[in-house]
Amino acid sequence: MTAARRTPAAEPAAPPGPAPGMSHFSASRPPTGMRIAIAVLVSSSLWAAAAAAECRDSAGGSCSLDIRLSPAAGCLCLMSVAVFEGPGCDAEHRLWGETLGCNVTDRMAVTDRGFLVSILAPATAHPEWSIVSVLWWRDGGVVQSRLALEDLSETAGLAGVVRPRFEGTAIRFSPEVLVPFERLEAAAGGP
Repeated sequence: MTAARRTPAAEPAAPPGPAPGMSHFSASRPPTGMRIAIAVLVSSSLWAAAAAAECRDSAGGSCSLDIRLSPAAGCLCLMSVAVFEGPGCDAEHRLWGETLGCNVTDRMAVTDRGFLVSILAPATAHPEWSIVSVLWWRDGGVVQSRLALEDLSETAGLAGVVRPRFEGTAIRFSPEVLVPFERLEAAAGGP
């Protein structure tokens, strides 16, 4: 019996592609320096948009509120908040300021007395959970008080899901319940 002789199979031809040492993606991607420049431009424009100040006047125009991204934000969402006497956030009339989390500044208004009123959550079904935060300046520091539905006589009887929203110089907790800012200031223990 004769042994069959095996010959090595010819290697298949290499498919057309990039030059040796380059990946398939290298040919279609911009150079590294250009990718870095694009990333820097995109991120700086997004940061600049987020860092833009937002000035809000109180309903009566006696105070204003400036909200901007805090330079100390880093990986957290922190906002620098400043309260001014008069409309327009005039730097010469700054009353006080504080750095707060975005959860507090997202839905915030300034009262005519310079208090900050913030809706902490878009909805709640738990009367014992804090839903409104009231901040003010007293004795050289910022005082914050959080109010739950059960803390206000006007909202104590509400049942089910409550979705508070700003309405002029008040917060509407339901179609029937409108609580003015002055009442929230007093309930928080403000002067």
